[in-house]
Amino acid sequence: MGFRCAGSTGEWHASDRIRTEMEAIGLSDVSVETFPVNSWEPVSAELTADGRSIPVCPYAGTTGTPDDGITAPLVYVGDGSIRNYEGLDVEGKIVLCTFDMLEDYWVNFPAYQAMKKGAAAFVCCYCGDAYSLNEGAIGCFDSQMVSGFPVVNISREDGACLKACVAEKEITVKLSVDVRLNMKGESSNVIGYIPGKDSSSMIILAGHMDGFFHAYQDDALAIGINLDIARSILASGYEPEHTIAVVAHGSEEYGVSGSKYDWCIGSWNNVTRNHPEWFGKAVAFLNIDAVRPDTQCYNIACTPEWRSFFEDFRKNMMDPPEPVWPGGTEITPPKGPWADGFNFANLGVPELICGGGPSLWSALNYHTQYDDFSLYEEEKGLIEYVTASYTEILLEMDKLQLPPLDFSHTPENLLKTLEDMPAEVSEESGKLAEAADKLASTGGGLYKMIKNANNPEYDNNLKNVKETARQLLECYRVVHRDLMKLAVDDSVVFPHEPVIGNIACIDKAIAALNADKPEEAVGSMFGMDLFRISYSFDEETYRYAMKNQDCRRDDLFWGTGKIHLLEDTWKLAGLLRDGHTEGAISVLNKMRSSQINMLREFIEYEISLMTELERKLQEMDL
Repeated sequence: MGFRCAGSTGEWHASDRIRTEMEAIGLSDVSVETFPVNSWEPVSAELTADGRSIPVCPYAGTTGTPDDGITAPLVYVGDGSIRNYEGLDVEGKIVLCTFDMLEDYWVNFPAYQAMKKGAAAFVCCYCGDAYSLNEGAIGCFDSQMVSGFPVVNISREDGACLKACVAEKEITVKLSVDVRLNMKGESSNVIGYIPGKDSSSMIILAGHMDGFFHAYQDDALAIGINLDIARSILASGYEPEHTIAVVAHGSEEYGVSGSKYDWCIGSWNNVTRNHPEWFGKAVAFLNIDAVRPDTQCYNIACTPEWRSFFEDFRKNMMDPPEPVWPGGTEITPPKGPWADGFNFANLGVPELICGGGPSLWSALNYHTQYDDFSLYEEEKGLIEYVTASYTEILLEMDKLQLPPLDFSHTPENLLKTLEDMPAEVSEESGKLAEAADKLASTGGGLYKMIKNANNPEYDNNLKNVKETARQLLECYRVVHRDLMKLAVDDSVVFPHEPVIGNIACIDKAIAALNADKPEEAVGSMFGMDLFRISYSFDEETYRYAMKNQDCRRDDLFWGTGKIHLLEDTWKLAGLLRDGHTEGAISVLNKMRSSQINMLREFIEYEISLMTELERKLQEMDL
């Protein structure tokens, strides 16, 4: 099916095909629900150098070249940081850049820097061990970039060849990119239902239909598996207790230009704009996305509140095929914002996604032209097991009258993060630990009662199952919408965690400067907020980065309200670049005071939330 990105012709073809299939297998009330996006569709792309045609791929959200392309000298700018532009004139030229998009920075930062230096276009290839390691692989990702500038990827082999050519002589290349970017586009989510005995409660089975290149693993495979599960349930005559919603999300890979949080736009619209009423009705979100074919274990990545349930469940679960997952099953944390479940967790719907994890296949082929069905033709057992395991999980969830939520695990996880608390907040940290201990104890005790209530052999006297389930989901929403936040790198964290990390970076940097080790100080600070960007790029690029993640914005989709106020490190970066040790130490000490104050505020906030949660759990009538 080829590229089917947000609002593109390919995505709409997929949407229509899925709707037709849902209707054909007998799902009820099938609908195509639209939402606004910046639609993006690549048509063609080519780089010509020394008479040789080099395949390229534009990044989602970036624009193309003029109709006749761009013909200009090619200039190599190393990793794209500002120091590499010294003595170079890139005005009107095409820049070539090599960097590690996992360890260094995302493509938008060196691309934005090149644009502000007057370059006509940006060509990059990866280094490091993260992406597109397969020979000839070209990659595509969401760009997080402002529109109006061509940004393309080439393979590592072609990048090395061009770099060698540029080192020998000046070469002129031609870049032609045809991209359709519509800032007022439209995407969709396709939804069909299997009616349950209780129409007021739901289990959601989901995957995303958009993707780069063939996108078989990420995520056409999921759509096929979900439809097969739905077809089997309907064909069996099984009448579920809960209504089952089968959802194909659009715009998971990309959906808006010029935002740090430019992916998972379809699921955000699903729960924020189209179906906020699903809160309290939806008891589970079972997501299939990018099942890895070569991980050691079949990872059940579930919300912490489901951990106790799945530790028990997997004891009797069908074993995964050894050739595919020789290590059996393993319970792991969820993927956070790197999958659609994050939006549902924020709404108050517990999430699960299975089959991910560390994978060589991912490093070789993820988001490249090699993500096709060929590998899976040799791994039929993988597809069969994923289908069977999700069916098994869904049917087990369908038996439960109460969401199997154990609220002890999240506070227990919080307690593990308190070891590195600065001495200045030891008293506050002690109170936080006390609140977490109480919540963990109450949550664990409540789960025993939930477990009994879900046991058909247990003679329970629940007066109002619906209200109790809703109260549990409300507590779950407080945890994941209000308590859990995002770090700069998009990992899910407690509010205090990034601040503790910042203070540790500052302390290490001060110690290094006092020991006359400025390079070590810089390396230590790379772990704080956006210091790496302030140190590596010019001020305009840094300000662009700060704006993209400004917590005071209310238009960051699922990132709104999730990021802390970032410390402005521009002055410090300049002092360290120029070797002003005393000035740098002074600024670092001021930053440390600021971070300590922020830490105290976050601790007070967390104590308040957990105390309120503990009270609500105590009042549950079980």
